Amino acid sequence: MGGDSPPVKRRRMDTLDVAIALFYGDEDKHFTAQEFLWALKAYRIVTKSEHLPFTIQKPHSYRGHYGQLAFETVQGLQPIEDAIQVVQSAIGKTFHGYKGGTYVMLDDTHVWFARYGDTGVPVTMTTINAMSTIQPAPQPRAKEEKNSE
Repeated sequence: MGGDSPPVKRRRMDTLDVAIALFYGDEDKHFTAQEFLWALKAYRIVTKSEHLPFTIQKPHSYRGHYGQLAFETVQGLQPIEDAIQVVQSAIGKTFHGYKGGTYVMLDDTHVWFARYGDTGVPVTMTTINAMSTIQPAPQPRAKEEKNSE
């Protein structure tokens, strides 16, 4: 009697658990491609939004470290699923370095926000949050036609 206690069942951490830990964890941690995907999923869960308030596009070899991955960003809403697809499309792909060489981007490759040929900022929760607070430029209103009688 009194021998062994039953084993404690531990639930395996899934992507959601990791994503939320990343979202609320070290805000200055430089994300890998996989962590960026998790952060995008966490962003959707935590903000309850289906859109990023900015758009990521044009994956390429980062100018500062050719073996690392960069994405250009522009103003405008982007469905989070589209952003996830952009990141996923770059994983496993071979890119050419700015001054030569070829580099395969893997899920453990660090990611940056930068235009092609420029240095930029590392993708962290701090940069994602900062970019999320930038308001888009106001759009000019269409001139209203005067009603003539």
